[in-house]
Amino acid sequence: MARSRFVALVALASITTWAQADELLVPSQFRDIQSAIDAATDGDTIIVAPGVYVGRGNANIRPGGKAITIRSTGGAAVTTLDAARNGSVFLVSAIDQPGPIVEGFTIVGANRSGVQVTGGSITLRACVMADNWNGIVGGGVNVDGGGSVTLEGCVLRDNLAGQGAGLNVWEGGRATLRGSLIMGNRADITGGGGVMADQGATLTMDRCIVKANRAIGFAGSSAGVRVARASMGTITNSLIIDNTALGQGGGISFTNDSTGSVVNTTIANNVASFGGGGVLLTDGVVGVEIANTILWDNIPDQVSAGGTRPSMRYSIVMGGYSGEGVLDIDPRFVAPFEDNYELQPGSPAIDAGDNAAAAGLELDLAGLPRFVDDPSTPDTGLGTAPIVDMGAYEFQVDSCPVDFDGDGQLTIFDFLAFQTAFGLGDPRADFDGDGELTIFDFLAFQTAFAQGCE
Repeated sequence: MARSRFVALVALASITTWAQADELLVPSQFRDIQSAIDAATDGDTIIVAPGVYVGRGNANIRPGGKAITIRSTGGAAVTTLDAARNGSVFLVSAIDQPGPIVEGFTIVGANRSGVQVTGGSITLRACVMADNWNGIVGGGVNVDGGGSVTLEGCVLRDNLAGQGAGLNVWEGGRATLRGSLIMGNRADITGGGGVMADQGATLTMDRCIVKANRAIGFAGSSAGVRVARASMGTITNSLIIDNTALGQGGGISFTNDSTGSVVNTTIANNVASFGGGGVLLTDGVVGVEIANTILWDNIPDQVSAGGTRPSMRYSIVMGGYSGEGVLDIDPRFVAPFEDNYELQPGSPAIDAGDNAAAAGLELDLAGLPRFVDDPSTPDTGLGTAPIVDMGAYEFQVDSCPVDFDGDGQLTIFDFLAFQTAFGLGDPRADFDGDGELTIFDFLAFQTAFAQGCE
């Protein structure tokens, strides 16, 4: 009976706490965000109307150790917090645990990192960190002192720093990125144009795009993502493209005793002047695993390993690489010149991955299901069907298989596309599913075409 009373009291206290949560409005009730925070208590939500917020109270904002949510009503496109080159927008310290949730803002104009996290934690959702600067580390976001940041559906673009221009996490810090875009950032000293994990940091990235970042300093290595000095990086379901390093490491770099894994990721069209266009491993790096990943059209090479080679499995590597299930064959992207790295029908990456390596991955980069079986493609990967695809995108089976050219209409061009596939021995032309290409496949296609698709 005593235990039941205790549980009931705890539940009542919880209900009472949330019942007392308030909404504080900026600027109708409070002239700036800091004033609203100062008046808030745990569980409160600060709601910010559209506008450009600048000056005291809207820059160098300190959450004050309160478990609150700061949310805009109109989203990042119409709600801007501008530091006006006078520090940061948010300053998070060790007292901020579990830390605030900040949602729907554009954060600009900082000269000491757009968001500075020192020992505490913060969650950023649907935020844009753009045009911020730090002369040393972390133009968009900097995490140090064992702090942590979570970015969900965020954009880090056009930020500038000595290292980790988009995001820098170091000194035992932790960063988790989901569904975010890191684009157009520039590191001018030690690299990590897009993202840098350094000095024992932990970096986790899932369903992210890292594009067109640069590393141009005297130690200009690692334009896309760099994991360095005893740090660990885990990258899944991501697209790493069009990054450029003046030195080594165009796409992803593991350096200085770091480790990690890259799974179901597409790394393409990255450039490094001195090697490691796709992936770079330097001396002292051990235990890096790459699986279900496509490395294609990186310059001057796909993988450069100065010490221990990565463990490569069930991947496509242009020019080849040793490892179980590794292929050297055109992955057949839909339109890479338009940044569309989805897989065409008949791609060798379909149903060709290692299921064990992709365990726990439910969605691909586009937010569509993983482990989708294509009945027109033989399973060449490892595991029990359905077999996961290679790369950032899972091929989604067309619900109308006779729409052979994929234009959404049934026309004579579907017949021509089928005939071409049949002539090339494409497995998709095995329309009756008997494992052979015969006249019966033509008859099966003709019957299905006549029935149409719902």
